[in-house]
Amino acid sequence: MTIWIDVVGQRFLNERMFVQDRVLFDLFKDGMIFADAVSLWRSAMIYRWAFCGAATVLGVGLAPWISLSQELLLVLLMFLVILLVIFKKEMCLVIAFFILGLSVVNGRNNHLLKEGVCIGQVSLVTGRQALIETTDGHSLMWFSQSIPDQGDWVVVRYRDGFPKKQIPGSPWLYFSEKRAGAVSHRAIQWSRIDAHQEEDIPTHIASYDYGGLIWGFATGRRDQIRVEQKEIMRRTGTSHLLAISGMHIGIVAGGAALCAKIVGVFLVRHKLGAIVPYVICISAALAAYFYGSKVGWPASAQRAFWMVFVAALGHCLGRRVEVWNLLGISAILILLEEPSQFNTLGFKFSFSAVVGMLLITRRFTRLLPPDTPKIFKWIVSALGVSVGASLGTLPWSALYFQQFSWVSPITNLIAAPLLGTVAVPMALVGVVLPEQWSKPFLTVSDAAIRSAFFLLKPFAVEFLHPAVGPVGACVLFAVLWLRKRAVLMVVCYWLLLMPLPGKNNRLRITFLDVGQGDGALIRWPDQQNWLIDGGGSSQELIRYLRRENITRLDWVVLSHPHLDHMGGLKGLSKDFSIGNILTVRPPKVDENVYEELWREWKEADVSIFFPDDVHDHKLKVIHPLNGWKASGSDRINEESLVVQVNYGAHKVLFTGDIEEDAELELLSRVQKVDLVKVPHHGSQSSSSEGFVKALNPTWAVVSCGKNNRFGHPDHRVLHRWRGSQLLRTDELGTIEFSMTKTDIEVRSWREDSGWTWVFNENNK
Repeated sequence: MTIWIDVVGQRFLNERMFVQDRVLFDLFKDGMIFADAVSLWRSAMIYRWAFCGAATVLGVGLAPWISLSQELLLVLLMFLVILLVIFKKEMCLVIAFFILGLSVVNGRNNHLLKEGVCIGQVSLVTGRQALIETTDGHSLMWFSQSIPDQGDWVVVRYRDGFPKKQIPGSPWLYFSEKRAGAVSHRAIQWSRIDAHQEEDIPTHIASYDYGGLIWGFATGRRDQIRVEQKEIMRRTGTSHLLAISGMHIGIVAGGAALCAKIVGVFLVRHKLGAIVPYVICISAALAAYFYGSKVGWPASAQRAFWMVFVAALGHCLGRRVEVWNLLGISAILILLEEPSQFNTLGFKFSFSAVVGMLLITRRFTRLLPPDTPKIFKWIVSALGVSVGASLGTLPWSALYFQQFSWVSPITNLIAAPLLGTVAVPMALVGVVLPEQWSKPFLTVSDAAIRSAFFLLKPFAVEFLHPAVGPVGACVLFAVLWLRKRAVLMVVCYWLLLMPLPGKNNRLRITFLDVGQGDGALIRWPDQQNWLIDGGGSSQELIRYLRRENITRLDWVVLSHPHLDHMGGLKGLSKDFSIGNILTVRPPKVDENVYEELWREWKEADVSIFFPDDVHDHKLKVIHPLNGWKASGSDRINEESLVVQVNYGAHKVLFTGDIEEDAELELLSRVQKVDLVKVPHHGSQSSSSEGFVKALNPTWAVVSCGKNNRFGHPDHRVLHRWRGSQLLRTDELGTIEFSMTKTDIEVRSWREDSGWTWVFNENNK
């Protein structure tokens, strides 16, 4: 078996990386060689640690789906090690590290858990979840027992878990780090503390126009950066420069190595030159370690530290290490210490960016003729690094954030020299030095940032919004990195999974599992899309709509201005075209969140309707009408919009959060329906006997959060709906009804089971 392979440019970034001092193959004039598969494998095994690292990552990733006992895994591992010692087969080594990845996960009682401490102020409480503002962004904390109040300063010991997905195709909640950087945790213990005062930016740094950015570059904190400056970096795709990354570790390690070289001059004079290489390597590794400890060891810092450490160790031992092997070894060490890093965005983005840079830079530089001037080689190499990092992280950006800065290769080419090479090193030095010595460094850093922003402002454009699910991300990865035949196979497999196009005559009503709240999407056969309430958060809702290829919402209905119904509508008009909005009334003086949402609608110039204004045969408003006002204490819930959706012979009723007074007022107007959204999440103050009997639905859906603090749904309410097929989002996840004008099919979606039929033609 023979194959042709292209090995031109095998020495990636020769001037900057550790490369082995030997030739892989004899080169032909055209840069191609002819070799058999065995020779190819043996030659490729100079990257054995890169293969081992990839195998470890694969093992950790597949561990939840490969349930083998720890004893069996250890036996297999020992057997492969013995084979490796006897036969020296590199393939055994790779397989051994794959099994090691499996065993390091399965050997833990709960391998996806990692503990930590969070200090901050509670800004929002909904159900059993609280949003806590910290210096690093926001943390979404889930409390199993007692819950802090809004406004409390708290210290929480938490455990990271990976809860079930709420909406089909969405990433795990743990990775819902959108623009604000919110992360979901499960609280183990918590306590209130006095108002927590964050360490303010030093006055002499704050006096600079870009002092917040100088502070951010040095410490990783973003709370002192001006909003307009953050926005420019976000739109130009350069926000990653604010995160503590491998660049920072490299600068610190390089600075320490430079200082050690200067000290080495004196050592040589005192006949101690033999220890100079060791001093340089140890200094670089120690500096990288102490800086990583200072900033909290994000995944990118861990990767960079281990690469520096292994490279320094290899240099001390007189061995050069290929950069791919450095990357593989760092992945092995990170995952052995904490397997849950596999599922963090930092791990995925950091390693994907480096892989992209290595692959793309090679392809760029090999296009240049040998006599190209060094300045042009540097520009092309820098462009390759920028493009490679962008393409390497594109699948993850499309999956988790649904955004991609198409100008980022250009803007990073502009920003990297000014910010990465000048501003960041000067900021690191200026922040550490005493005030009287730091001024020159801070001034240079401020000037570099000012120059960079002057050049970046024309490129501050909106993101592209590629929306893919996990399968789509795999296809995108294949298209970007695999060879033509592999790409064809992956794309064909993807197309086989796609439904065949055809005439769509079905109405689809999807009750989204938004936690403790309401949110339902209605898709009509004529391609109209209606949204009834949006749950408490817009992040997952917006991503879901994009994945469903929805760009316009013809009707958005807000039943009443409570956060668990309207929170998800915030920002919707900025990302989607909205035809009409139906709401119960304008905001009142003290309804700040609703007022903000109302202002957003007005700025988008959306048509806003009230209950008495709608006369649509498909959308019938039946409450409140003619200025009806509730007399009870809970007026907002009682005055919820109740709308009936009609399709052929089917009637579907959405009841908001109405309670007994409103139900009594409705008795004279309601009639039997096929499907009802149970009022107020199944609370005991709703679903009166008379109202339930009047509706007599075939199907009833309760939208509520799992283990919510309100105890919804109440067991007595569930008993009243016993004559209907009762479905709950806290048990089934997302629930979808698909109906023609004569029949109904029902299915539900959970992460552990995917789509499951609840009712269709085959199980009537």
